[in-house]
Amino acid sequence: MSLIPQLAHYWEAFERLGNPGHVLLKRAFGKPYDLMTIEDRESGIRCRCTVGSYQMFGGTWHSHDYDVPQVPLRPGDVALDLGANQGFFTCYAAHRGAKVYAFEPNPESYERLLSNVESNGLKDRVVAKPWAITDHDGRAELKVSNELGGGMATIHPEFARNAKISVRRAVEVPCYTLSRAMDELSVPHVRLCKIDAEGSEIEILRTLEPRHLAAIDSFAVEYHPEAYALRELAEIILGWGTHQIGFNDERKYSARILRLISNRILLDGNSPSSTGASV
Repeated sequence: MSLIPQLAHYWEAFERLGNPGHVLLKRAFGKPYDLMTIEDRESGIRCRCTVGSYQMFGGTWHSHDYDVPQVPLRPGDVALDLGANQGFFTCYAAHRGAKVYAFEPNPESYERLLSNVESNGLKDRVVAKPWAITDHDGRAELKVSNELGGGMATIHPEFARNAKISVRRAVEVPCYTLSRAMDELSVPHVRLCKIDAEGSEIEILRTLEPRHLAAIDSFAVEYHPEAYALRELAEIILGWGTHQIGFNDERKYSARILRLISNRILLDGNSPSSTGASV
């Protein structure tokens, strides 16, 4: 990104913040794992987070990285947040009126998730669990690092190795398949399932049972080529035959995200986005 567009991007981002001075000072002088508060000006939602992860807030609230075209979240909808981190998307979806089931295995991030949900008055709309979602039920070793202020914690050894994250410590965490988690919590019909699982996306989607897949209208999946080839992930999705697939290439400064829309939603009257491809 050249200097002028980059400055324009930062100026636009800071205009959307309720506390730009605090964010600027923390960004300039704070260490990645120091704590800060970031506020959305329009909604007044405030999240406590690490300095190294603050940009994830803007990606969710201002760039709308996890919004799926044609499938907006509405009051009364249900959303899943897999890899909820410190609660940026959880608070975003709950603020829009959705019931959110949030899963975050990193103990530090999970505690901030709970705190952010409560401090924003969203506790009645959120069910949070300190679980890793993957391809089996049981226990898994979570590698916690300082990268992105703790936002790159992973149970995927290949991702940790290829992404060259420096492991600060390892903790054992409970893990479930997505199907088992949905059954355990009696999760009903799902409007949007957001997944950012630091390399475990393939394991999550590969083991999703057809009856649970049929209950999910849309997905926003952040993919990680450090753990698998994008082609491999796309082949799993193409094999379903149930969802449309599109990329977020039309959005500047966004993360690597696939957006999936249920064929049923499209046949009910919505039109696919121009970037969608039939599955």
